Amino acid sequence: IDTWWYGYPYFPISALPLIIPRLLYGNAFAENIQLNMLLLRQFISVLPMIVSIILLIYIVDEFKSPWLSIGMYVMLSLVPGVVRYNTRFWHPDSIIVLLVLLTFFFLKRDRLRYGTDLFLAAFMIGLATAIKVWGLFFFLAIGGYLLAGVLEKKISAKRMIGLGLLFILVMVGSFLITSPSILIPWNFRTYIDLMQDYYPTMRFGYDEPD
Repeated sequence: IDTWWYGYPYFPISALPLIIPRLLYGNAFAENIQLNMLLLRQFISVLPMIVSIILLIYIVDEFKSPWLSIGMYVMLSLVPGVVRYNTRFWHPDSIIVLLVLLTFFFLKRDRLRYGTDLFLAAFMIGLATAIKVWGLFFFLAIGGYLLAGVLEKKISAKRMIGLGLLFILVMVGSFLITSPSILIPWNFRTYIDLMQDYYPTMRFGYDEPD
């Protein structure tokens, strides 16, 4: 945890594609660097990005217009940042984008019913927070979503508070289940120190030409 920014869940997720060369080459699989990196890029970067784009189109259009959906897919796939990311990196950002879009998907499917889909959204936010702290930026959106239920007379103010606390509980539970090492006091202190060191970068971005 003290040498990696991207959280514990990113390790087992990234290990899954490497099962293939491990089965093929045994203990010598680590020597096949080119194959390993190809698999990591395709399954950790490219595939989640493709699924994210398809999911985004469904959230917006629900595939009601095939030609519009195809046009959106082509346009989003050719966004320079997407093309550059998919051709260059083994990186968690497409997984994070997918988790964010899954959060929107479950919130949309919930439609102010405040049922299972709401807590599936909480689980996705917890995962996004465990890998990269993006999940924490949802606090206003979730607060607004709960407040909308009160304004629309779907829930009472008392139930809104209860749902909010349960949402936080599920989110924290998701974080802890997928990041068990954080329960070790030394690791927790290291994690907090890393986040404090990384805060200026999260706030102002990387001081790099691109």
